Amino acid sequence: MKLRIREQVFLPVLLILVLLTVTTYLVFSMTVERYMQEESQREIRGLLLAVSPFADRVFRVPDDLDTITPAQLALVEQAQATDFSNRARPLIKNSASDAHVLVLDREFFPIYPKLEEMEGNDSTVYQFLFDRMQENQLNAFWDEAQQITLNDQQFLVALQEMEEKSQVRARYVIVYNPVFDTSALLGGAAQLVLLITTSLAVLSLVAMWVIAGSISRPIRQLCEHAIRIGSGDFHHIESKTKVKELAELTDAMNEMSQQLERSDTAQKTFFQNASHELRTPLMSITGYAQGIQYGVFPDNSEAAGIIMSESMRLTELVDGILTLSRMDNRHQALNLHPVELNDFLGDVIKKLEGMALKREISLSFHPCTQSVYVRADQDLLLKAFTNVTSNCLRYASKEVQVSILLDQPEWATIQVQDDGPGFSQEDAPHLFERFYKGKGGNFGIGLSIAKSSMEYMGGTIGACNTGHGASFSLHLKCC
Repeated sequence: MKLRIREQVFLPVLLILVLLTVTTYLVFSMTVERYMQEESQREIRGLLLAVSPFADRVFRVPDDLDTITPAQLALVEQAQATDFSNRARPLIKNSASDAHVLVLDREFFPIYPKLEEMEGNDSTVYQFLFDRMQENQLNAFWDEAQQITLNDQQFLVALQEMEEKSQVRARYVIVYNPVFDTSALLGGAAQLVLLITTSLAVLSLVAMWVIAGSISRPIRQLCEHAIRIGSGDFHHIESKTKVKELAELTDAMNEMSQQLERSDTAQKTFFQNASHELRTPLMSITGYAQGIQYGVFPDNSEAAGIIMSESMRLTELVDGILTLSRMDNRHQALNLHPVELNDFLGDVIKKLEGMALKREISLSFHPCTQSVYVRADQDLLLKAFTNVTSNCLRYASKEVQVSILLDQPEWATIQVQDDGPGFSQEDAPHLFERFYKGKGGNFGIGLSIAKSSMEYMGGTIGACNTGHGASFSLHLKCC
């Protein structure tokens, strides 16, 4: 099934955005809770490491323990608890958690807060840890924070055992933090993430649909333009797209349309002129044949001669048209091989001397002083050179000169010059057009065959006025 450009662009983007939205939701749901747990453990362990030095420095055994009274000792312990609380409270507040700190002595008895001063969950957590200590099950708490459940309430508990010192009362520091059920919060956050990503995906799809349309619309217009070109409508199409490649494609199609229009016009003109050129000898042949049939001419030999002449002209014209057609369609056989120009042109000029003598024109040949080999097809080269030279003989006053030049590296030039009137500036651009009729006469298709033959062999042909007549240059690559 073939898809339009908009669908070809839109559907993959739709699939990617749907997968991205679902993946984001699942990843968020699976990772955020674990991240929060790991962050809570890291925070509670950090808080434990931060308050432990305070316990080591604050909870000291009085130096005069043997002399002070129990009341005085109670005041000292109360002052130490207050000092520790003042030091630990800022750290707890900065931890952004509802953490609690317990400090125990070497007998695992609470010294901060005291057992009778414990509030809320302090006594519950302490009793749990005390029971585990009695059962020697506190090993897991030494390495990392552990999550426990007491009375349907979850706690994250971290415990550190400090170095035993005779002058220090504190031996164990416990930090715990209630863990609240965040499933509802995380579920809501995941739904919010899903809503946000879905909204962004929808907006992206709308934007992609518009962008894809801005690309597919001019391409669809170009397709319609191509169909119109195929039906013979060569009008210019305006490019309204801002996409550089599409603008360049539009310009290329307009250029192609112009070239096809010129080719179509040239082809129609060619057929019209060809029909006219073919009609003239056919009418002449028909007329003289009817004259012979009805005994109009007392001597039929003259009429037969004219019929023969017009038939040969007609045959030459048809052969030229077929040659041009084969070269246009790349069906003309091309046999390229080295040709020595001095010998080749010398033989051809001998065959053209009869035409020159008939017109009382001097045909001279100036060969190159060295051997010149070019890569060419002898039949096409013969057609090109013969047609150009015949044209010069037709319009020359007294003389036609043929020369071989090596004035360009790796290129040989056959130059044919006459001393005729030359061609006008108006006719110059159309000199090699098929059946172009200039003010100076009918150029026919001879020069067109010459041009097509030279280009078919990979060469070029040019013409100019020298001020004393016309000059044609045939260029071929040396080998």
